[in-house]
Amino acid sequence: DYNVHVQISHLASQSMWYTKACIETIEEAIAEGIDVGFDCYPYDAFCTYAGSTVFDDGFVERWRGKGPEYLEAVSGKFTGQRLTWETLKIMREEEPMALIAGYVLNPDEVEMCLTHPKCIVVSDGLYTGGGAHPRIAGTFPRVLNILIEKGFTWTDALKKITTMPADLFSLNAGRLRVGGAADISVFHPEELRDEATFYEPFKPASGIKLIVVNGKVALEDGALNREKQGRFFFSA
Repeated sequence: DYNVHVQISHLASQSMWYTKACIETIEEAIAEGIDVGFDCYPYDAFCTYAGSTVFDDGFVERWRGKGPEYLEAVSGKFTGQRLTWETLKIMREEEPMALIAGYVLNPDEVEMCLTHPKCIVVSDGLYTGGGAHPRIAGTFPRVLNILIEKGFTWTDALKKITTMPADLFSLNAGRLRVGGAADISVFHPEELRDEATFYEPFKPASGIKLIVVNGKVALEDGALNREKQGRFFFSA
């Protein structure tokens, strides 16, 4: 007994068409006493580098017939264009660090993951100086609205982006308490909406009134304080 936690990352995007079976396997492991959890981001499109092995031979078969027409260049010379076999080949050979979005995930599987009690929410923000996935700015407002629509209370929805990930990585964060990290977001629940898109990936969410980072105001009523306030958390 090594008492090791197992964390499965990006379940819906890495288990397309097999997510239900994967969750059932996870639940069986938990029932046997194994400490296992998983995470997911709230979008049905992924984003990765053009040079990724995701696009190696056989990806169409893995995606059940979804080919380059389901891919869009997020950065590089073909930005904003749906790809063809020719343009995909050019990107992989000439600009492997450019980003490609794949509209291939199953929305039902994404929601299946997000609503599971063992799932925490991740953004996996990926930015190379060009385009970006909207999850870099829209993940948390988006997932809160999804969870509330699915019948979650605000308390239970917020746990998935605060206390659960903080506890997983043993961070002194995620709760309002003396000595904790003073990172606080104040928002209007009826106005909270993610606004970011692949065309405007950094567009701020609506409904956020105040953000405090490390005890100092970072944003208030739309005015951004550009002084760097935060710090990296690292858990080994």
